[in-house]
Amino acid sequence: MKITDFKNLSLKSLKQAIKIGFAGIIVFCISLVSAGFYQFASHASKEASLLSLPRADAIIVLTGEESRIHSAMGLLRARYGKRLLISGVSNDVSDKAILKAYAPKSAKSFCCIDFDRLALDTKGNAEYSAQWVARHGFKRVIVVTSSYHMPRSLDHLRSAMPTTELIPVQIIPFDLKGKSTLSIMATPKIIIEYGKFLLTRAHLEPVIKYMWTSLDLHTNS
Repeated sequence: MKITDFKNLSLKSLKQAIKIGFAGIIVFCISLVSAGFYQFASHASKEASLLSLPRADAIIVLTGEESRIHSAMGLLRARYGKRLLISGVSNDVSDKAILKAYAPKSAKSFCCIDFDRLALDTKGNAEYSAQWVARHGFKRVIVVTSSYHMPRSLDHLRSAMPTTELIPVQIIPFDLKGKSTLSIMATPKIIIEYGKFLLTRAHLEPVIKYMWTSLDLHTNS
């Protein structure tokens, strides 16, 4: 066999090894993401237990499903926190309407509930919440949101107020109650939220958001 034949054989073997290596990396990444998604969905199927829930200085609830605010109001009534922030309230809904729908029938409830109408997304929730916590000097805060939304919410909140102790109280939305982990994995909003969670962990969420905003501006122009 000639030397050139050996060279061609070595080059061919090298290319094949590179292809196998890339295929292995892709399979590994898919397996890793899939395993992470299963764990994420499994976490979303679990509701917080109040049996060992410690008292806190305050409570923060991020708006979304109605069950979030109902649960936060219940914690406030049970005095798990002295003050409540409802973050991400729509400008179309008045404070009185929220109190009438969710708060206990007491005029005193208005004094210890604050409304954040500036936050437009989870990052905004965290930024406003951090300002609110700093303003009141709170050290320990209970965070209430949906189970599938909690991981990303905690990432943003911990980034915004790293010295504050955060106690998560996750609520299972009505449409996810009683579902198996595999059924939850097939739910569109869970798939979308897991994608957002991965982007947040990779610090790519602002980049994607900027790209979508730019695309929207070009479309409307």
